[in-house]
Amino acid sequence: MKDQYGFDAIESQYKYQFKTWGWKKNVPATKKAQMCEIERTRASLGKSTVMKYKGQDLDLNKLRRYAKMASRKYVVLPASRSQGLSDGGFFNSQHPLGNTIFLRWNIPYRAFFGQCRLPSVDHPSPAKSDISVATPPGDLTLSCKTTSALSKTLNEKVSIDRAHLFLAGRINDLVKSMDRREKESTFTWLNQFWLFGFQTAKNWGRGPRDWTADTLGFNNHRGSGTLSLPSTPGLNAESPRASDRGEKGAKVGIKPSQLCRWSIHVPEEVYEEVPSPPGDDEYDDGQNENSWKEWPQSWVNHPIEEKIVDALQTNSFSSLSVGELPFSAAKVASAARKSPNEILVETVGFSIIAGNLDLLETLLNKARLTKVDLSSLYPFHLAVSYLRGSKTCCNILDLLHNRLPHENRPGKSPFNSVGHTVIDNLMIAILKSHTSTASGFVDRAFATDSRFIGEEVDICGRWDADSECYRDLLASGRSSIPFEWKHKFCHTSAQAIVHCLDTLIAWNNRAQIFETPSGLFLRFCSDCGRKLQLMPLHALVLTAFQLARNGCIGEDLFGALACLLCLLSNGADPCATAQISITALLGIETNEKCPHKELSPIDLAERVPEVITSTWPMLARNGWHLFCLVLRKSHNERSLQDLEDQEHEYDDNFISTAFREIEGIDELFSGTCSDHWEADTPSCFGGSAQLGHIWASVQAEFLSYRRLKENDPWSSEYFDMEELLRSLQLEDSVSLGFLEQDKLEPYCRCGRFFFDSPHLEQTAKHYFGNLDDYTRLTAISLPSRHLG
Repeated sequence: MKDQYGFDAIESQYKYQFKTWGWKKNVPATKKAQMCEIERTRASLGKSTVMKYKGQDLDLNKLRRYAKMASRKYVVLPASRSQGLSDGGFFNSQHPLGNTIFLRWNIPYRAFFGQCRLPSVDHPSPAKSDISVATPPGDLTLSCKTTSALSKTLNEKVSIDRAHLFLAGRINDLVKSMDRREKESTFTWLNQFWLFGFQTAKNWGRGPRDWTADTLGFNNHRGSGTLSLPSTPGLNAESPRASDRGEKGAKVGIKPSQLCRWSIHVPEEVYEEVPSPPGDDEYDDGQNENSWKEWPQSWVNHPIEEKIVDALQTNSFSSLSVGELPFSAAKVASAARKSPNEILVETVGFSIIAGNLDLLETLLNKARLTKVDLSSLYPFHLAVSYLRGSKTCCNILDLLHNRLPHENRPGKSPFNSVGHTVIDNLMIAILKSHTSTASGFVDRAFATDSRFIGEEVDICGRWDADSECYRDLLASGRSSIPFEWKHKFCHTSAQAIVHCLDTLIAWNNRAQIFETPSGLFLRFCSDCGRKLQLMPLHALVLTAFQLARNGCIGEDLFGALACLLCLLSNGADPCATAQISITALLGIETNEKCPHKELSPIDLAERVPEVITSTWPMLARNGWHLFCLVLRKSHNERSLQDLEDQEHEYDDNFISTAFREIEGIDELFSGTCSDHWEADTPSCFGGSAQLGHIWASVQAEFLSYRRLKENDPWSSEYFDMEELLRSLQLEDSVSLGFLEQDKLEPYCRCGRFFFDSPHLEQTAKHYFGNLDDYTRLTAISLPSRHLG
């Protein structure tokens, strides 16, 4: 500079000026990343590339070294996922399964694409002021060795970067980086892994030791085609493959049976255990469940978490080779191997979804010993979302209460990531299984979703995630269960919901459960902005309303009545009020300013306009009237009790009717309330001589009767909803066959046969049920709360 231009300056002056001008000797890492993406994109299009940075030729070897260094990242599964994912969009943290890595991929690409619009590919623009890109002229010879090595390195870097995005939960960023083919292969691979995890957890302890692409049926049905997996609920043999135009014109093929399966709680028999014969290393035929055998103990002792990680490393579960994947499966497997606690959380989730009680107990014990926090899984909510009335009933919910820390129980930690309680999830289980109600009506946060969580498992056992009819549905491009697959709120479902309510209340402080507001049907006043939030009984009223309005053929609200009586008998206050706007809930236009009012559950029910109820089928209309009558009677009795308690507030010798006999009432019942009074459980029906009889009969009904043929009635000859309604309207004695024919064991004025949920033998003087169809019945143990 001095010799040629007469510019005399010292070194520090040069450095200061270079800094002022923004000149740097090295290219910043962010710019190198942009150049790598530009080079990779152009190479995929078959274009050679020369690049300059701030007018200077770029050494491609330096770019290659940068790409190799950037790929050498140590990565594990995120240890703390309770704060949610780092990006928003269709896989965001406000999702019931949003804080997990593998559990969310329960539907394949085609069905998912039909449910939700995926983010488009987001290629960075090459139009940068400091990066210039050009195609070299024909006379410029580039080193083929350099360019091919760079291209290979860049592809490896992108593959690894995508694995990092996936493991970090940045699913939107991951999807934006892919074209359609890459998205499809990614979704297919992850869905195949989900099905592998589900099938492994569901059948752990019997059948094939290893589930592979062959035994899972993927090699016969590449991609999202119809799968035929073993161990599935039976199909309707009388219904051939039917053509049914559904959403987006997709064809729905095989349909499930309309007939339920069911489970019954039975006391365990004491017997001498006989060890299983030694097994061999030969696998059972994965497609023939009749050939399956119980595993030898040596197989059971091998942790399922290791089986999950091994499958990721060998890729044995997938029909896609690792070379077909647009991300590094090796990095995913390596991260899983280095993250045993996170894999344990995911495996607990699979065992809950699959309904394997024995496996879940083993994993919960392991989590407790190793102090692994399962709270980010929201296990209680997950268990209800995948409730299996035909297989496990309330036993998974009971086991979770038994084995998880007290601070994780719903009484202490009531809400999941979307602000729902466990009772809310039970209401959702009713609506998704037995109505056409849209998820967006239940919670406006789900307005863009076309399905509820857990639809792949039917509460009545008519289909499962691996059933042929369900896989066929997904292959058609649909993600939600067609309304024609559903049926009325049946006895199997009612038993499961009621027993889960009993479980929830038995293990938690009832005041905490009933005083926690619901997260369903949430509305805001358009005038004052007030949050209009329901209480649990109000949420049940809205659920019953949806059953009557959008329920299936034959819906008579028996199940809703069972839930109401269960909550009331356990202490739910029918006089508790909430700020509610009928017009906002029902979508009725109004000019009234701030139309919300303080309403009790019966106030809410009785304000449903007749112009709406008059359009319902007669069975639903009568069921609604019966539901409201029972709620009104309970409200009146509780009001009298509360008034009497207030008048004697300062009388130390006064005993509330909730804990003393009522002259003229208790002698009408063959049982006594003293057993549950000793456990500090109050009588909740006041001086009503009717509600206890109805509740006892309702329990006996859903414990003893099922519809065996499609033309059979939904209720037994001992329980007639219309006759019951008539007798209550006329203020006669309760008219029910169970009472008139003296079928029931003794019970108290609360309708309790036993301190907790009774099983069939505790309700019936002799066996009069029709449950002994052993092709559809599963006998299960009593929940642990009965035993302790």
